[in-house]
Amino acid sequence: MTLAALLALACCPALQARKLADSVIMVVGNRAVPVAEFEYIARKNNEVDFSKPASVQHYIGLFKDFKLKVAEAEAEGLDQTESFKREFNEYKEQLIQSYLCDQAGEDSAARTIYDRGGEYLVVSHILVPFDKEQNVTADTLRLYKKVMDIYAQLRAGADFDTLGKRLAAPYIKGSKEKAPAGSIEVRYLFIPRLQPLQGDKTFEKVAYATPVGSYSAPVRTPDGYEIIKVQARRPFFRSIQVAYINLPYDLKGKKPRSKEEVAKLADEAYNKAKAGEDFSKLVYAYSADTLKGGVLPPIEPAQLQPVLEAAVFALQKPGDISRPVYNEKGAYIFELLNRQVRLPFSEVKDAIIGKMKETDRNFDLYRTWDAYLKRTYHYQPNPEAYADFANLCDTLFPLRVAFWEHTKDLNKVLFRLNGMDMTQAEFARYLRQHPISAKPYSKDFLREIYELCIRDLGTADARHDLYTRHPEVPLLLQEYRDGILLFDVSNAKVWSKPVAQRDSIESHWLKQLADKYPVVINQKALKKLIKEEKK
Repeated sequence: MTLAALLALACCPALQARKLADSVIMVVGNRAVPVAEFEYIARKNNEVDFSKPASVQHYIGLFKDFKLKVAEAEAEGLDQTESFKREFNEYKEQLIQSYLCDQAGEDSAARTIYDRGGEYLVVSHILVPFDKEQNVTADTLRLYKKVMDIYAQLRAGADFDTLGKRLAAPYIKGSKEKAPAGSIEVRYLFIPRLQPLQGDKTFEKVAYATPVGSYSAPVRTPDGYEIIKVQARRPFFRSIQVAYINLPYDLKGKKPRSKEEVAKLADEAYNKAKAGEDFSKLVYAYSADTLKGGVLPPIEPAQLQPVLEAAVFALQKPGDISRPVYNEKGAYIFELLNRQVRLPFSEVKDAIIGKMKETDRNFDLYRTWDAYLKRTYHYQPNPEAYADFANLCDTLFPLRVAFWEHTKDLNKVLFRLNGMDMTQAEFARYLRQHPISAKPYSKDFLREIYELCIRDLGTADARHDLYTRHPEVPLLLQEYRDGILLFDVSNAKVWSKPVAQRDSIESHWLKQLADKYPVVINQKALKKLIKEEKK
């Protein structure tokens, strides 16, 4: 008998207890309470030792009082108020959604992004851009050949940055060098700071997987075909604020200072700072920049020259002083004022997951869930049927009317999921109704919608099977429902009264409830629970 059927029983209590000895723990008024509900709450709250009869009998008394109060709340219609329905339905949907995903898989995917963000990259890349917003194979073949030709030149020994700049020069706005008519555009771009979630996921994955000083094989991104070179990897920090002493070689209106002279002054200032002299006074005594006592605005990654950033980043505690560090302009000494490092994963996890859900990174986020659905519901693809769509992508973008006209009457089985066939024509309708991919290349667009279709169907099946596969869900819902009602009715009858009177008021109230709602406890079911615990 189902839980719904048990809760719907309305015959006499004694008869219920006798007929449903193995399913019902008690009857309160005219409502049967399943053994499963009692056992679940007792074990979850760790409030009873099922191997000890006295412990079980004590808890069944507490459980009876709890159910009496819930019965009164229902009699007063507290479960029919708009506020109750809103709170319960919000919880119900949140609970169901927590089962329609793989939270451990999502956390792992977000953790990968977080861990990757422990450093930022300095990259340059050569891009052969797409010509259009919607590109098919016929459009991109010549672009692919172009990027492969560039890749061959790099493999033959051409310098990455020199080649990139030379190829891109004719296409830079205002360039004196004009590109030949019909030529394929090439761009060379430099990114001083690349961080996770900053741009396209494919670009990011390839960049973070490429060693410093190396370049990647050509890769297709939403912008076109790209070759990525990693120039450097540097530790990431949120921001650092420092005060500094600036000792330049060239002083305005004065004779330039030698390196030896600057080095001597720098060592002198550094030794005084390390000896404990006030840094702000040293700024006024030595520095060419005394504005605000040498205090700089908060510094973010890639705002300073690498040699200066490394010195600043090495400072750990407020008050730490850097050794003199040099560049082509002179010497610098830094004092750490404030250092904001990365927030812990627990504080940024939800934000990372939220950003991943908004883009095609959701396929990384839901990878284990998608795999679970395919495995659980016995996904069986038909590559031949899929090829009919993929081949059409060579000349038509899936959003075109002509694509729909070519596919709406196809009748092969595209895939099977949970024993149900998805035909080509059905998928064509799905694609037309849910064109939510942002991919600019036809076959990428098609694949993304295909995978989303499988996820949608599988998730619908998982929602339908939820109570069967997860029998604890209706028990959780019942517990939460009764908890709201218990709070509301107890607040009105007891907790709103003076503290000194509450115990006596509750005792009297429970006696009234026991008279109003007869209770029959199924001792046979209790003994069975105890016996099974001792096995």
